[in-house]
Amino acid sequence: ACPTVLVSSLSLSSEKAVTVYVSSSLSAPVAVSGRVNLGKGKKTKLSAAGKTVAPGTLGRFVLTLTKPVRRTLASLSTKKALTVTISASATNVAGTVSTATSTLKLRGQKKPAPHHKPAHHKKKPKKK
Repeated sequence: ACPTVLVSSLSLSSEKAVTVYVSSSLSAPVAVSGRVNLGKGKKTKLSAAGKTVAPGTLGRFVLTLTKPVRRTLASLSTKKALTVTISASATNVAGTVSTATSTLKLRGQKKPAPHHKPAHHKKKPKKK
């Protein structure tokens, strides 16, 4: 039987990595990877070390964000986001692969420019 693999929607992102939780119906080696579309036709891949996930448990995988992804996020406003497509695949004893995909949005991290208020000039008292 094929292992059923689920990528949890509990994927969490920080400034440097995306943490993905994966469950499997059978004990199986699981590989997790991610693909980020950086815009302008550029894409980059993310990968995590593979490991065996036991049934009834959540396997924790960390996809480290590459420099191009971090640089792009730093230049995007907080209103915009990059989409990460996460794939988890498990292989059973017979070599059949079961794959699950999920998407996660990474918010831009550029802070809006602070609005500078003109300094209030105090009126000098008139000399009499």
